[in-house]
Amino acid sequence: MLFRSLARRWAEFVGPRPELARLGDLAEVTGADGGRRLRYLRNTCCLYYTSAEAVRCASCCLTPRADRLRAYAAR
Repeated sequence: MLFRSLARRWAEFVGPRPELARLGDLAEVTGADGGRRLRYLRNTCCLYYTSAEAVRCASCCLTPRADRLRAYAAR
């Protein structure tokens, strides 16, 4: 399956680079349509606090992981 291949490639890419692995990780999400997808969950901030609008993006690390996964699954 494609997502397994992508996950394997991601693991190969970040394996020798632990500093990259700390920035985020992949999560498998089953969407509302039943399709399985990989989503990248960041552990870094996208400057929410410096934004004039103070709007969080879908993958904002300030949002709990479980909430982000639920939001991705609802799409």
